[in-house]
Amino acid sequence: LNSYNTVFRGRNDSFSFSLNNLKLYGIQFWSPGATYTSFSDINLHLYFEPIKGIVDLNGYNLTTAAIMGGRGNYGYQDNTLYCGSGTITVNAYFTTNILLCVSNLYADKCTFIHAPYSAGSSSNVCTINQYTPVTFKKIILKKTSGFLGSVVINLLTDTPIDELYIDSCSIVKLTKGKTININRFTVSGNPSNLSTISSTTPGSTATINIPTDGYTGCDYVTFNDIIASGNPIYGGKHSSGTNTTNILFDYQDSTLSMNL
Repeated sequence: LNSYNTVFRGRNDSFSFSLNNLKLYGIQFWSPGATYTSFSDINLHLYFEPIKGIVDLNGYNLTTAAIMGGRGNYGYQDNTLYCGSGTITVNAYFTTNILLCVSNLYADKCTFIHAPYSAGSSSNVCTINQYTPVTFKKIILKKTSGFLGSVVINLLTDTPIDELYIDSCSIVKLTKGKTININRFTVSGNPSNLSTISSTTPGSTATINIPTDGYTGCDYVTFNDIIASGNPIYGGKHSSGTNTTNILFDYQDSTLSMNL
């Protein structure tokens, strides 16, 4: 099971499955009219591929190198992924479009983590890409044993995220000309390795909208071509920026950005 894909095919029916703590190589779902419901955490060496049909994680956690299939690998497929209230962790460091393949994604209660398991480079781009507006509860981009590389967040203008947390050494690019709505925005770097928030195209701005009751906590961050709308972003005294609007760098402590 560690060396082969597990493939679900069959009738247009409802199926339940449990992995009972097994770690599989990968899983594919191939029945366009079927619904697959998980009753355990899913832990994979490589790919999770909801190619056809409906997959319901049912509140359980998913750990995988990449989410593939559908749009990304087999042409357009009408596939659906219900994330529930669990945590999805994608731990690959190579170039990939994490959610490019999911036509219908329900993630409003889900925590999404990108945490590479080994060293990548600044040329490795991991794209979180959506075709339809999706509300994420939380997106966490963090460094584990390696360098995260560039993470291109390419979300539609009206796509809200309840919380975006970016760990040290991350490079995050927001799509030029787009507005990303975030309730809680936290970015941490360190004196040796600053985190970077920039637009996908140098010289063209992207916008981060923080609501009046939102929160930002940042320090050791470089902001390039970023506009803050709604509430200002408090960058912290060790941060800097070029071509920015409404980002404040002259505060002693970035936690002053919390609305009291």
